[in-house]
Amino acid sequence: MAEYNDNDFGRLIHNIRKSKKIKVDALVKGLCSIKVLYGIEAGDMLSGYLLRSALIGRLGLAPEWFDNMLTFEDYEEWQLRNSLIDSLGKPDEQLLLEEYKKKYIKHNLDDVIYKKIDYENTFEISDRLKMQFYLTAKAMSTAAEGDDYKMAAAMTSDIFANNEFDIGKLYEYKLSVNELNLCIEALWHSERKNKTIDNVMAIVDYMDKNYYDNKAKTKLYSKLVVYYCRLNESVTDITALCRMWNLCRNAVELLREDKKSYYIIELFDIQINISDRIWALIKGKNQDDFISNMIHNKQKIKLWRDILSNEYKKRGIPEFMNNDVYIYREGTAYCINDIVRARRYLLGYSRKELSDGICAEKTIEKTEQHRSNLQYNNMKSIYSRLNLPRAYQYSSLITCNIADLEKEEEMWNLIGCDKLTKALAILNELKSSIPDYEYNQQILGRAEIMIMRSLGRISNDEALDKLIKLLELTVPMECIYRFVNNRSHGPMKNESVKKRIYFTQAEVFCLISIGGCYEIKGDYEKTDCYFKLLYEYFVNNKEYDGLYGAEVIFRMLAIQYSSMLGDCGKYTMSNEIADMSAKLQLQLYRPQKVWWHKYNNLWNDNLKKKDKEEYNNILMECATLCHIYDDKDVAYIFEKKLI
Repeated sequence: MAEYNDNDFGRLIHNIRKSKKIKVDALVKGLCSIKVLYGIEAGDMLSGYLLRSALIGRLGLAPEWFDNMLTFEDYEEWQLRNSLIDSLGKPDEQLLLEEYKKKYIKHNLDDVIYKKIDYENTFEISDRLKMQFYLTAKAMSTAAEGDDYKMAAAMTSDIFANNEFDIGKLYEYKLSVNELNLCIEALWHSERKNKTIDNVMAIVDYMDKNYYDNKAKTKLYSKLVVYYCRLNESVTDITALCRMWNLCRNAVELLREDKKSYYIIELFDIQINISDRIWALIKGKNQDDFISNMIHNKQKIKLWRDILSNEYKKRGIPEFMNNDVYIYREGTAYCINDIVRARRYLLGYSRKELSDGICAEKTIEKTEQHRSNLQYNNMKSIYSRLNLPRAYQYSSLITCNIADLEKEEEMWNLIGCDKLTKALAILNELKSSIPDYEYNQQILGRAEIMIMRSLGRISNDEALDKLIKLLELTVPMECIYRFVNNRSHGPMKNESVKKRIYFTQAEVFCLISIGGCYEIKGDYEKTDCYFKLLYEYFVNNKEYDGLYGAEVIFRMLAIQYSSMLGDCGKYTMSNEIADMSAKLQLQLYRPQKVWWHKYNNLWNDNLKKKDKEEYNNILMECATLCHIYDDKDVAYIFEKKLI
């Protein structure tokens, strides 16, 4: 079994830069010096999480790929940033803006604005990134001023030098989606409409020519298209209207491919409007195939728009995008200090046992009480003893190659589409290419067990035994049972489950699958034991801050847990969990499995017998949602159930 490498993240940054042939000076310009980047890549420098996230963004990746391990000071800032993002448009936004400004904005604007010098001081980098976030949040708030976006952009680039957008300078940088959005908003709020149209289209071309992954590109591309079409709303030329239609179609397809809904209602409305305008312009004249198909597709688009819009309205979520909060949500973060305490509690270590041979017992006490942070070498040793990955930032697999992460995503997509033989081939490639860390073994081992069971090559009992062995690479089952049996006792009994125990993402996936195996066996007591524990782990905490970043895992848990509760006749709780997951998906513009939760509640409510008309209506809604985001074969299953 491989020892964790101390610099997987730095090597990942290096390899992404090399594979995408990104010039060093373009990557770091406005952020940090080349020397700082080389130090991070070599593992000689431990940068702050803000710079790490900024580099990830500039490499064309979305921050959702990564979990962050933070010191308690950084974690407190991360919490406030997320609270501030969530408050925008609500009564407490100004209080949180002032709180962030008071705690983290230490300099005047002119002191931290990007100038043409090569910054090597990471504190200066951090100050500019904090100022950029503050100005961005302020620009999205009700207290927005016209130049806030422009000033925010100026923290990391000089594209708006002399108060004008310089498209030539844009290509001197490799900007993140976050930074590009600042440019777009600054242009949108300018009064020079014709110039703005040209510049927005130039940014569309910039995104097309660069290396953004789908997760990152999807965030901004749909918005760009909507803005471009709004700026051209008075156009009457059929060729121009057809071009706008094509842009909308491409944006919608990108959203569907990535299972997202950013600006999708606006895009549908624009497509419907363009179709009507073209119909009025041609007035029955000869139509080419493109225009005929456009007009024909209008009814399908209108149906998709109405079904999706209705899902938002039913849950009290705005159907239109009223701010850019979704762009600035960061990956999941955890406080190292809290993890040490929670993991120690889970595995049954005393502070003396955990510190033995590593540091003073008092060091662990101060760390857990947020009175100090562990030195990096001590943190690595403590994490090793607690069976945790020794990394400050890592993705769903711990690897230094982005190709491995892309292959893993493809593998899970194939598993979801029941293309198991192809998924197994990719799995075997990954097993031979990635480090043999315990964390990676759990992620890929679970995938292999799922595939082999679905192919009938192992039984459910064999799958269960293998999953338990996988989990016990890092967490003995007896530790979990001890916590479950004693959760109402001890000095921490009144604290949330998440404050008392900590699981890695890989362990959570294993626990969900173990619960699923017990459900197949018909052992609902043990199934409930695992699912209830995980449900409380994600939901029953005062901060409720981890659920946004863990939506994918929670969705998987919600599907299985609500299904089990329905099978046991606990319909009310089953519906509540399904509704919670559906609302979370819509809030985060990830409505991939909303159809499943609708069908869960349909089954629980026994509508097939009580109200056949409503039963058929909901089935058709489920089928339509599948056509948008899932698979036509799944949609066909619902269509066959109609009575």
